Amino acid sequence: MHYEDLAPCTYFGERPGLIAVGWLEDGHPYTRGKVEREEIDLLAMLLADAPAFQPLLFMGYHLCSLCMFPRRRRKTRWRMRATGQRLAFDVGVFNLLVPAEGVVYATPSLVFHYVLSHHYRPPDAFWAAAWACRSIGSAEYKATVRRLVPGL
Repeated sequence: MHYEDLAPCTYFGERPGLIAVGWLEDGHPYTRGKVEREEIDLLAMLLADAPAFQPLLFMGYHLCSLCMFPRRRRKTRWRMRATGQRLAFDVGVFNLLVPAEGVVYATPSLVFHYVLSHHYRPPDAFWAAAWACRSIGSAEYKATVRRLVPGL
């Protein structure tokens, strides 16, 4: 599934306020650039917590279409240290919702693979929202996401 960055994300139906980030597919251009270690750690921490709130599910597993040999080269379970913590999370099986000013960014968990393996650089607006994001398991986070995108 492909969406341009910052376009409306209709993967889960028409939901005003849900904005796509990191929905990459082979044959479509995407922004490349350096992602700092602190940003990688932040993304890993958010992805490790993301399964705590999955109001929108997709049906099945998503593989990376950008890899030359996706079945041999895919890494689905990530284990790493980020800011002194041991983290583990799966990619390709859930989505990350990041609330921002007036919108919620929806990104597939494969975004982590895209950043590390394909030099994808998410938009600066996404990073600003990610840095401000509250704990995904918190009542404040859930209320904010549901206020910004009614029906979640």
